Amino acid sequence: MKMLKYIFSGLVCLLCYNVGAQSLYTDYAREAVLFSQTSIGGTARTSAFGGASQSLGGDISSISANPAGLGFYNRSSFSFTPVIRLGLFNSENDQGTSSTVGINAQLPNLGFVFQNRFTKGQGWYTGSFGIAINQENYFYNQYQADFALSDGSGGVPNDFIEFALVPFFEGNAFRSFSSFEEAEDAIFNDLYANLAYQEGLLNIYENLNGGFEVDRYDYDNNSDGYLTSNVQRRERVETSGGITNLDLSYGANFKDWLFLGASLNIGFLNYRYLNIIEETPNSGLIGTYELENDRTLSGAGLGLTMGVIFKPIQSINIGLSYKTPRVMSVEEVQTLRLDVFQNGYPRQEIINEIPIYTFISPQKISGGITAFVNKYGFLSADIQYSNYGKANYISNNGAFGTMNEISTSEELNDAITANIGAEARIGVFRLRAGYAYYQNPFRNINVGGQSGFEQDRRVVTAGLGFRKSSFFFDAAVNIDNRNNAPYGFYDSGVVTNSFSSINMFKFTIGSNF
Repeated sequence: MKMLKYIFSGLVCLLCYNVGAQSLYTDYAREAVLFSQTSIGGTARTSAFGGASQSLGGDISSISANPAGLGFYNRSSFSFTPVIRLGLFNSENDQGTSSTVGINAQLPNLGFVFQNRFTKGQGWYTGSFGIAINQENYFYNQYQADFALSDGSGGVPNDFIEFALVPFFEGNAFRSFSSFEEAEDAIFNDLYANLAYQEGLLNIYENLNGGFEVDRYDYDNNSDGYLTSNVQRRERVETSGGITNLDLSYGANFKDWLFLGASLNIGFLNYRYLNIIEETPNSGLIGTYELENDRTLSGAGLGLTMGVIFKPIQSINIGLSYKTPRVMSVEEVQTLRLDVFQNGYPRQEIINEIPIYTFISPQKISGGITAFVNKYGFLSADIQYSNYGKANYISNNGAFGTMNEISTSEELNDAITANIGAEARIGVFRLRAGYAYYQNPFRNINVGGQSGFEQDRRVVTAGLGFRKSSFFFDAAVNIDNRNNAPYGFYDSGVVTNSFSSINMFKFTIGSNF
């Protein structure tokens, strides 16, 4: 396989995304939400009652959610939590519907708590140090859509090849180059044109004036011009990875009514965005050609969490926590691959390395309350506020072309996340259920002539547990239903809505010592 490697600015990279499915929001805004939003994480116990854990303690999830909860520990503890995700993905537009399924497995939570009891007679009873690896958000998602691209006027459909030709127009006419070599140099200076030329989808033709023009492979002087009148297009997008934190926390207990804690959150970003486009023209000159836009982002950053839980009366807990903005350094690599089947050309690949840039996530303020019903269980509720419009991207080395900063404030709103859950205790067994609601963080932008759309997320949860003095086992199922941002192919007028239902099965095994 012939390898071509170019270093382009982030501005060029941003423009390149337009050949694929265009979200009606920029990639920066969509990914700011991904990199800032918090899914129901932690142990299966916390996941089973909807993640409503701000005012609870005694669970390893406290290390990441509200470190004040570590003050409830009276023994040291260890647990680990694997998860299996089964995704059901549906897309629809005015040309039809598409459904796919997928499966994903990870180990999103692993943690230790080391408890220490202070000298009797002091106001501080216990203190606990916790260390955990916890997945803050997961990016597993898919969507697919079909488009029939055509031009009723008899022109050329706006497919990938037509997009690659854009740099070779001057007004309504083709640019004329003085030599074949000059035309070829112009092709090599453009990312998509280079790919199309290497695969034989663009050619250089001599015009009637003795100059040279870049045009489509299906151009024919002896006919009406182009031999392609429509293109059938299929597009698939897959995202994977997540943000995983290494959390170092400490929480302390003052007289069993006030609990304080703080945590250092070291976040690691691992994100892959794979956009696969298949197009089949009706000219009969070539078969299907496939374009892959494969983006990988990785990075690391720091943030702090501070929390408090207090008991105004014995049966009530009230919790508050504050997460600072996180400053994360991000490396991004885009790999473009093009393969034209049945024409004998080898698959081509171009690598686009983006200069390192900084992503700053918004702050989060959370509060919660838990009411205990003697020893029979509890009911807990949380609410979290985040100003997603404060998420920013910063670069001083050309990652965004001539811009040093990209703000998301015009596309993103303030939003809340609400969690509610309950646990019933029956001897050594536990029954749990919960619900989480994620408010739409996107501003209302006109979508396909409509006034807006629903982008809220809703998660229904349930689970059970088994508790002994030195061993515990918990299981949970979460059904995460979401509407993805609508998107459409470049200038096609076709808007696709996609819906995802991700069913997660978590299991926690732990021991107290």
